[in-house]
Amino acid sequence: MNGGQQPDAEGQVAGAAFDKQSSFQPAYAGDPLFYRMAVGFLGGVAVLAVGGAAWIAVAGHAPPCGITAIGSAAVGALAGVFSATSRG
Repeated sequence: MNGGQQPDAEGQVAGAAFDKQSSFQPAYAGDPLFYRMAVGFLGGVAVLAVGGAAWIAVAGHAPPCGITAIGSAAVGALAGVFSATSRG
């Protein structure tokens, strides 16, 4: 029933407090400065990746796949930051 874990002195299994009904939230959940910094950093990375790829293309070379991957990862992370999360 408890996955083979032994109960503690109060008779509860360790980790049982973190079940589906737990209201655990990370420390940065309500901090708008954290999200502003994350969006600024990811936006800067995306702009630098696009600008770098354009600069390399104007110079007559094919942009490396790494620049494209970093730029697309930054844009995907921005989409993840701005997307709504389901709460239940």
